[in-house]
Amino acid sequence: MIPYTRDGRILNNPHPLPDSERDEEHRMYSWSLCGFLESLYRGLGRGVGCLVESPVAERDRCYVNTNLLGAHALRVCSSPLAGRVEAFAKRYRGLRFCRYRVLWRERIPYPPPTAKRVRLGALRSTNGEQLLVLADTCGPVLPDWTSYADLLVLGALERLRQHSYSAAWRLHQRLLGMWSGTGFRDKAYTATGLYESYKLALYYFLARALHEDNHVTDWIRANICKLVRRDGGVVTHYDDALRRHGDANLETTALTILALYSNYPDRFPYPARTRKTRYRLL
Repeated sequence: MIPYTRDGRILNNPHPLPDSERDEEHRMYSWSLCGFLESLYRGLGRGVGCLVESPVAERDRCYVNTNLLGAHALRVCSSPLAGRVEAFAKRYRGLRFCRYRVLWRERIPYPPPTAKRVRLGALRSTNGEQLLVLADTCGPVLPDWTSYADLLVLGALERLRQHSYSAAWRLHQRLLGMWSGTGFRDKAYTATGLYESYKLALYYFLARALHEDNHVTDWIRANICKLVRRDGGVVTHYDDALRRHGDANLETTALTILALYSNYPDRFPYPARTRKTRYRLL
């Protein structure tokens, strides 16, 4: 088993590597995820820097909320950049984020709201790049929020955090009803015809928190490597034939690291008598 510190970092290892020889592809994959996040780093001076959202589509944008997510993922990677990115996010600590904080067991509203994007200003990197600083803060709650796989996961994790096990399990069962065999066919899929990769990571995180191992987690373990690009980033979308679409980005890649290679899901409360599965890390 991979040795972890209390805050979820991997001991004596620059990147999270699986302990099994069964899958060299996952070994290279885990290393490349961390390298991709580090490639997004832009120094801002005085030991502070931010991660741009993607190499192409949003190469000049640093989102405070996904940088906070990225800082947690970089800590799992034992990256020296983690503290610098965290220092950037702390500059905006007055903002209220309503989504991914639940991953490290901080309270979020229930039902989980949508995101409201705000522009916070501009910064210049030490390399002279002009960077926009934005954040996705709390937006309205959708009346049909249970039609979206990501909101179902976040809602289930918040219920689990509150020790409402049966409520979390009901939301999980609704998620399983969206599974097509290739991805989650929720309302977002209906609008675009494409699956969103980050929802695979979110579901895997929830399944680990629930100590559930099933046909969906089996599929994710077998296929998620196919969504990684040569630069190590996980693409944002894919189709039924597992063809990759869109750019790779910070959000999707950081979520994948936390779901597959951290001990964050194990921190959620769950009754010992119902724990059927000792979850296997990749």
